[in-house]
Order: sequence, then C-alpha cells, then structure tokens
Amino acid sequence: MPITRNRVIYAGTTVLMSDYPCWNNQTGSFSLKSLKRIQSSAISISNPVTREKQIGSSDFAFEKYITQPEISVDLNYIVSDNSNELILGLNATGNVGILKDLAPAQRDRNLFFLLTDLEGQDASSITYTTGLDVFAIGNAFLTDYTFNAQVGEVPNVDVSFSALNMTFQNYTGFVAGSGPSGPFVSDGTKLPAIVLPSGYKSTGSYSLESQNLNTANYLTNQSSRASALAPGDISLQLEQPLMGGIRYSGNQHTN
Repeated sequence: MPITRNRVIYAGTTVLMSDYPCWNNQTGSFSLKSLKRIQSSAISISNPVTREKQIGSSDFAFEKYITQPEISVDLNYIVSDNSNELILGLNATGNVGILKDLAPAQRDRNLFFLLTDLEGQDASSITYTTGLDVFAIGNAFLTDYTFNAQVGEVPNVDVSFSALNMTFQNYTGFVAGSGPSGPFVSDGTKLPAIVLPSGYKSTGSYSLESQNLNTANYLTNQSSRASALAPGDISLQLEQPLMGGIRYSGNQHTN
C-alpha cells in the first residue's frame, strides 16, 4: 500500500527575533524585530534513542528517549551595518567587546520564522499577518558568531543557536482593548518559550504586525545604510598579545 504525505513548499522565509526574557509577554510595538539580508537558514532537531542490549537475547533491553531533544538553528546573512548584531543582543557600538552583553543570565530569545507561500511575495509587502504560518523557536541561546570577509567577496556572518523548544503555529493575532471590566487582552498566539526558573511552558503571547518587518521603525540610519561593504571599508584592529607571539610595531596594528 503506497504511503502518501503532504509537502508544503514556501516561497519565502522571514526571520524575526524577540526581546528577552523570552518567556515574558512580547506584545510591545517592536518586541519582535526582523533580521535583514538573510541568505540561508536551517533548523535541525536531534532526538537520539538510547538502545541497550542484554546478555542472552538479540532483543534490546529497552529503547527509550532519555535525553532532551536538541534543537539548533543556523543563519547566514550579508553584513552592511551593525543592525542585525544589535537585534541579536551583541554589543555593536564599538566601545567594548562584541560579546559583553551576553554574559548576564536570561538573555535567551525567541526566533520566529515567518513563512509565506505566495510566489513573489516579499516580507515588506505583507500588511496582514494573521493566518500566516510560523516556525517558533523558544529559548534560543547564541552559541557561535563568525564574521567572514575576504577580498573579492561580500562580507557575511554565520550565527548558530541552541534552543529548548519549537512549535509550528498559525498566527491568530493579538488584540488589546477595554471593556466593562477594564483593560483586556486576547490569548493571542502563545510564545514557544520555557520558563527556565520553573520548567513550565510560558503562557505569554506575542504580537506580530507588518511594522515589525521594517527595521526603519526601530533602528536608526536605515535609509542611509550601505547595501554592501567594499574591501576598503573594513578595518581590522588587533591588540598586542599578552603572551608569546608576534609583536606589532605599535600599540595596535590595523589591516
């Protein structure tokens, strides 16, 4: 008997990132922000089965899931300014190390993959988000950040995340207002996050509107942003090594 399965092909994917802590309500105007110039995205789930054999039998003693599934997300995007780094929660002001702000606890965030199935539809043309399909990744921790640049190539960044939960949702919207009993909010679409102090799934909701897809609404200088960086636009500054190794001629060396 043949086995049939449904296959859904999406024309486009837009990636958005939430504020932190990721399990709190994310219903502010710009709690979700769009990552721009994404070139590729990948989500992988690993849920290994533990199989133990037994003496005197060819059968397994047990086949159990005894470890938590591992969810990883990989993104690649073209660099033209520091807007994506700011959304990722990195320190992109140039005054201190880029990883400075990742040290405090509860800096995990949610990732939202907004899926569109209309041919030729860009995220910037979306005006009504209710009803769209969303891959929602909960408790995403940034595990790897790699900046790639070489002569003759457009600079790009690879980022990787390790996450705790994932849901596939149909976005139902979020409504806030007032009634006879005072202010109210609808249940909306639930967050995918786990409340880490307790281990329970978050009951918070998130708001996704077309304004979240335009970075000019929450980041400055977007209208004057360069479309790409030329090799001469990159300056590499290296501090003198504290231990053994090649010493630069000055206090710092720039390439």
